[in-house]
Amino acid sequence: MLNSVLAIVKNGKIETLEHIELPEGKKVLITMLPDDDTFWQEASEETLKRIWDNKEDDVYARLLDECGNNQDLMSRRLLNEGYIPFTRIDS
Repeated sequence: MLNSVLAIVKNGKIETLEHIELPEGKKVLITMLPDDDTFWQEASEETLKRIWDNKEDDVYARLLDECGNNQDLMSRRLLNEGYIPFTRIDS
């Protein structure tokens, strides 16, 4: 099983930020992270684009504008357009 933990370099040695048990001789893979905060943003940008920029969400947004809070009307419109209606769960 793969497990990732954060670590820092102190006095030329790698120290994990949390205590972990590593048996002697255990192989590890070290990935050097850039010093600036843009790394995580750039690493996740493509995934976020796939989640937020999609035609299915555009359909729901358009129907929400057209149907307002009328969930029955929105469900019928979604079915007519070939989409599976969602169920709103209010807490």
